[in-house]
Amino acid sequence: MSDVTPIPTVRSFHGRVPVPGDKSLGHRALMFAALAEGVSTVAGLPSGADVRSTRSVLTSLGVQFENLTDGAVRVIGCGGNFATPATPLDCGNSGTTMRLMTGILAGAGIDTTLVGDASLTARPMARVAKPLAAFGAEVTTTDGKPPLKAHSHGGKTLKAPAEPISTGVASAQVKSALLLAGLFAEGTTTVVEPAASRDHTERYMRWLGVPIRADGLSISIDGPARPKAFTQTVACDPSSAAFVAAVAVLCDDADVTIPRVLYNPSRLGFFRALSAMGADVQFSDPAPDGPEEVADIRVRSGRLTGTRIDGELSLDSLDELPLLALMGAFAEGETIVADAAELRHKESDRIASTAAMVRALGGTIEEREDGWRIVGGPLRGGEIDAGHDHRIALSGAVAGSRLPGVTVRNFAVAEVSFPGFLDVLRRFGSE
Repeated sequence: MSDVTPIPTVRSFHGRVPVPGDKSLGHRALMFAALAEGVSTVAGLPSGADVRSTRSVLTSLGVQFENLTDGAVRVIGCGGNFATPATPLDCGNSGTTMRLMTGILAGAGIDTTLVGDASLTARPMARVAKPLAAFGAEVTTTDGKPPLKAHSHGGKTLKAPAEPISTGVASAQVKSALLLAGLFAEGTTTVVEPAASRDHTERYMRWLGVPIRADGLSISIDGPARPKAFTQTVACDPSSAAFVAAVAVLCDDADVTIPRVLYNPSRLGFFRALSAMGADVQFSDPAPDGPEEVADIRVRSGRLTGTRIDGELSLDSLDELPLLALMGAFAEGETIVADAAELRHKESDRIASTAAMVRALGGTIEEREDGWRIVGGPLRGGEIDAGHDHRIALSGAVAGSRLPGVTVRNFAVAEVSFPGFLDVLRRFGSE
């Protein structure tokens, strides 16, 4: 069977278009429910492979789950008293699963190995393993990459580091791993970042009663501590909403509303950048929802002009930068994306794979060490190779919604984050 998927073009795109639950929240909801003492109920979990990997890992550690008839999941928390797994913990393609669970397992003192697929095995993990040593925990890597080995600390309670721990990079995953380890440590754990990263973990901790406080780029928690059990419906994923919005902007005739999207400033960089390019993007008033806020997003078709995306805007739209580069190829004039060198260390080297995607469509793009220079101009159909990267697969589908004759090789990898994206295009769009 061929692994090349033809993409349907979309000329009219209307309606109220739902997107999957947010992956970042889904991972954390399951982890905090497992760490709690008592029963939690989580609805709206994304069905993609990454969050399933987190559930699978927690199941291997003895956490009990029950699927409810309305699609929600009941989690029987173990208070962090995990069982030692009989086999290595398979994190699949999910870097969030591996990095955050490494912090939890280091704190809990569970003797185990974390593994992943070929793509995950190529990703840097020393950035998590090394700072955990400040607790007295031992995590070893394989030449700085997976497999990772978490070692038992003989049943002893960890001590919080006497000095603040630097993450070294602005990474929510590294910061979260250290804060999660801090839940098991006696004393005050303080984590310092070089620049602000996403704060989902801190919001969860605050919402669930963990003693936590922030002072600029410094975050401290008092341990040992455990979160309260909770009930939550996971907000919808702004990264998935970005692909729906991009299709709408490129359409000849579009007016779509994406309901109940996570409204966290650190996750809305794509929409700020798209607005800067001239897109018609409107948010409803945000409303509190569990640890976060949610809002509806309305997007209509329109013309784009090039812009510059760098600094904080690049950080806040990091996962969506390949899609923004593609939008730059459709825009009038020049688009510059900078300060995004971290893209070299994702599911693919996204700077290189994005450049290859735009060139496959006949576009003009200059690959730089930390981003691209894109010049908008005529584009055509072509074959895009997604490799192991769901963001490239979905960006290729956005291109195909506008350009006839686009195919995506290995499009199935899109199931990691947005199962059924092509079905969404067929359901709400028409040629």
